[in-house]
This record gives sequence, C-alpha cells and structure tokens, in this order.
Amino acid sequence: MDKKGGVKKALIPAVIILIIFMSYFVMSATKGRFVIGNEPPYVVADTFAVKDGPAAGNWDNSVIIDTHDKNTKLRFNVKDPNPNNLNARLCIGTSANPSATAGCNVINYDGFAQVTPGQHQGAAGAQINYEYGFDPLGTLEGIPEAIGLTQADCSGASCSKTFYLDIIIDDNDGQITTTSFSFNIINNVPATPSVLTPSQTHDQTPDLSWVATDPDDGSIDKWPADILTYNIQAGATTFGDTDYLDASSLAVASSTVVNPIPWGTPGATQAITTAYARIWSTDNFGIISFDYDTAFNLVDNLPVFDDIHLSDTAIIGNDASCTEFVDSCPIVPLQGNTTSVNVIASVTDADVDCASIPSTTQVVLCLIEDTDLSTCDLSNNAYRTYTLTYNSAISAAENCNFSLSLPISDVQGIEFYQLPKTYKLFVEPVDSQAGASTTWISGGSANHKWKYNSLPYLFNDPDIVLGDPSLSGGDDIQLGQWNPGLNEFFMVNRGNVLLNIEWEATDPRNVDFGYICPLTSPDCCLGDTTTNPQCWDLSTYSNQFQIDDENAQGESTEILQTPLVFPEWQSPSLKISFKPITGLEICDSMLCNSPVLNEDFSTYFHINPPVGLSTGTYETDIAVIYSQL
Repeated sequence: MDKKGGVKKALIPAVIILIIFMSYFVMSATKGRFVIGNEPPYVVADTFAVKDGPAAGNWDNSVIIDTHDKNTKLRFNVKDPNPNNLNARLCIGTSANPSATAGCNVINYDGFAQVTPGQHQGAAGAQINYEYGFDPLGTLEGIPEAIGLTQADCSGASCSKTFYLDIIIDDNDGQITTTSFSFNIINNVPATPSVLTPSQTHDQTPDLSWVATDPDDGSIDKWPADILTYNIQAGATTFGDTDYLDASSLAVASSTVVNPIPWGTPGATQAITTAYARIWSTDNFGIISFDYDTAFNLVDNLPVFDDIHLSDTAIIGNDASCTEFVDSCPIVPLQGNTTSVNVIASVTDADVDCASIPSTTQVVLCLIEDTDLSTCDLSNNAYRTYTLTYNSAISAAENCNFSLSLPISDVQGIEFYQLPKTYKLFVEPVDSQAGASTTWISGGSANHKWKYNSLPYLFNDPDIVLGDPSLSGGDDIQLGQWNPGLNEFFMVNRGNVLLNIEWEATDPRNVDFGYICPLTSPDCCLGDTTTNPQCWDLSTYSNQFQIDDENAQGESTEILQTPLVFPEWQSPSLKISFKPITGLEICDSMLCNSPVLNEDFSTYFHINPPVGLSTGTYETDIAVIYSQL
C-alpha cells in the first residue's frame, strides 16, 4: 500500500469521532501539514577510479585518470538518501556526454545487480565494479568501438586516447541521475629493435635473433607490462624484401630463415651473399615500433677436391684411385646386367661442416675416349652422374669423404654392352651450402679417366628336351625319322665384344638304362646299334644329328647357313662353326631386342636316331664354345 492511501484510511474514523465529540463540547483546534520528499541517488564523491598498477591499492581517481590496461577495470560507489532500490547503467563512448547523444558505442551495460537500501545505507554507499573484456558490453549505440589505441593515437614515442563515461543511476521512484567522468588509455611505443645476430653465417637458413624492449614494464601507468610480438622480413635486394623470410606475430625475438639464401658468386676462395633484414615490434595495443633495418652475410669457403676412387667392388684404403694409377678405376662388366658401382671422393672443406650439414660431390662418367678432345662435365656428354653423400665412417674434421654404393642391377650401374675402352671422368665437389667449389676436370692424362674392361659372354638356354609331348605340334622322336625340330635353343651375346660360336656334342646315351658316358671319354659309344643299342655313336651315324636356324628340317637353303652335322666332343679338328656370318654382335640395350642387330640367335636341333636303339631317355652334352672375334 502506498503512503497516501494509508493516511486516508486512518483519518476516516478520527473525523467521525471528532464531530460527535464537538457536538457536546466547545474547544479550539489547529491544523498540521508535512511533505514526504524523494532526494536523487548519486555517485559518492571520489569513488570513481580506474586500476592503473599491479598492487591492490593502485587505483587512479585523480583529476586526470590514466591507465595502461586495455582490459580496463572500473569501480564507483552509489548511494541514495532514501531507502530505494537502485539500478545502475554504465555508458562509455568516444565523445563527451555519450548517454545524452546516443553515443554509448563502447559500453552500454545495465545488467548490474540491483543495489538494495541495506547495501547503500552507509556513508560510503555500495561499490559497483566493471571489467572491460570480461563483463558484457550491453547493447551498443552507433558505430561500435573498443577500448584501445591505434597508431593514429600516437605522437612520437607515446600514445593516448580519451574515453568518456556516464554513470546513470535510477532509484525506481522517479529519480534518475547521470554523472560524467573520463579516463585516458596511455601507452608507450615499443623501443626500436637492435643488434641482429649473427651478422655472418654459413647456414642458408640461419636462426636469427635480436634485442627488443618496451617501456611499459608493469609499473604504475605502465601496467600490465606489454607482451611484444615481432615481425621480420629478409630479402635479396633491399630492406622490406621477403625473398627469404616473412614472419609475423612472433612470440619471441628470434626466427629461422624459411627460404634458403642462395650462395653468392664464388670468388677465389669464398662465396658471399648479403641479405637485407627489416624488424619491428608490436605491443598489446597493436602499436608498432620504428623499423630496424640491418644486413647480414652468408659466407661459404669453397671446398677443394683431393682424390677419387671408382670400382665395381668394395673399395679398401687407396684402392681404385683414379689419380694415382695408369690403369685408372677399372670396372668389370657383368654379363646381361648392370654392374655394381662404388665411388669414394675425398674433399677438403675449411668450414668443417661436412658432418653437421651433409654436402655432396658429383662424379660424371662419360663415354668419350680419353684421347677425344670433346668435353666431359655435368652439362656435356654425361653418361652417368653420381651424387655422393657424406660418409662419416671415413671422414674426420675438414677432411670430408663422400661415397656412393649401387648394387648389381641398379639402373644407374654400367650396362654390360658398353664397349671396353678407357673413358673420360669429371668430378666436382659441391657442398650443399655453397653450390660452388673448386673443380677437378678430366683431361687427356692417365690420371683423369676410368676404364671399362672387356667381357666375352654368351647367354643361352640351359637345357633342350626333344620329344616333349607337351609341346604344341609335338616333337616325337621316331627311329629312322627326322624329328620336326620344334625346340628352340636361344642364345644372346651378353658381353661387350663380338663372339664366334662353335659346337660339339657327346654321344647320346640311354640314361634310363643307366648308361654313363664320362666327360673324360665322350667318345664312349663304339660301333653301330647292333653292338650297343643303348648308345648312339656320332662317329658311326654322323649325318643324323644336325643343327640349323629353322624349325623345318631339310630345307635346301637356310636363312643364315645350311644345316651342319654335330661332331663328337673333344675332337678339335671336328668342331663346327655355326653362327651369324659376322658373329654375335654386341647388344645396344638391356633387352637385346634391336631389329637391326644380330645380337641374338635361335637354333633348332634335328635328329634321325638310328634304327636299333633301345627305347628310353637319351642325354647328350652339347658344348657351345664362344670366343672373341
């Protein structure tokens, strides 16, 4: 019930009694009046303050209030002379009297807990606290802004911006008061960075560091201390270039170059590249320092070549040196395959960085004879280019040894069909830091070459079975008849020289019967089949075992040669030469499939077993004798 209603209800019976009483008595009386007032609420004087230091008592409520804390902490006390419930609203803007101009564009918060009479009845009133960045902003007006600074708020080495604050208190009984304040956000520009290290490096992606400080150290009006972030750029031509590094928002005053700095043009002993760096700091407010422009150098001491070793077998000690022996670096071909390759190069590097940052040495093999005047190097006539890597097991300090080991059948090995000659060799020690070095170039002397040895080798099918019923068309063997000769005997020159081919055979004998013809006595069948039905004497039946290059026996003219009769083994005067007229040529590829070269040869066997042989499985040893033409 309101106060006026309560008074009316109390007067009604009093007036009635007074009238009745006055009807019997005569007396004098006076009238009394009083006013019930409602004073406005207010902000208690000297209680508005902004925190500006680390200690509990560091609150600024001076005439000009400053703070370095962008997460601004505010406090003020409210009071009402009357026992009213109070509601407070906080309005902060970037222009004066923000609540009167709809300018509460930083904070417009009315969500404080209601202050009861019991809370504000003391002389100091009730304290209200607000922390920017933690408590809600409320519904902002106009174009929203934040408590903070921009570079435009700075002049010289200092920055400042004023924020205007209205505290609106409503007593919920018709009285609303507005009290205005202001405070300044202050900041010092970060100090210009300095002292970039290193000023000289041998690392293409060096770790860079520098000195950086900020005057806002956490003391009063400089609290909280600024936490700096850093930007660094490094480039090739001028300050601000980003060829090598463009790092931003770094938490520490250091960074590592991302894109390797290229090595400079080699001089007599060094290669030098100058890189240009620009560094600046950024503080909590986003205020940046002045640029620190400086330069640093990438330096490489050029490596020097000492020796090279090359072999198809393991290298031990000073074996296979290409610089010390006339028979330089001999490589032995491997039939039908690529050789293994083992290379060791010895290099001296004054930077002593072979182990920490592995370097490489390049070795080039050319198929140019050592007497040829043509150039052999990385760009000219390279047959194999091998990149050798650092080998710690055979290195020490600045004496760096680089090695490469390729197994048999590696595609970078040396093919069996390359001609046996002495060829040129080129070596360039290149450490991965420098990209340049002294060079050791192959010339015409014995110390600048490698040698590929000769290899006569015939690859052929190991076994031929005549009369195998599983063959298409059959190849049945009948006594007194020529077989159709469907079984191919395939030969390939798997060496690197022209081959001559000769043939001979042991007497065929019945292995089912257990007949053995020792290789020491290949002519172990004597006479005709009536004398020995288990063995075929090639000397007695000499025209009934033939070889040709067709599977059709009896042609008058063969593609290469007419059929020839096999002689008995170990009869030198009777060996037959049956081959392509010019011999088996050297392959020009691993597959030996050139349509213009007679590098492979197919032959077929035709037999007319003499009547009288016993049935069974007969075996003969055919000798294919090859030699270099």
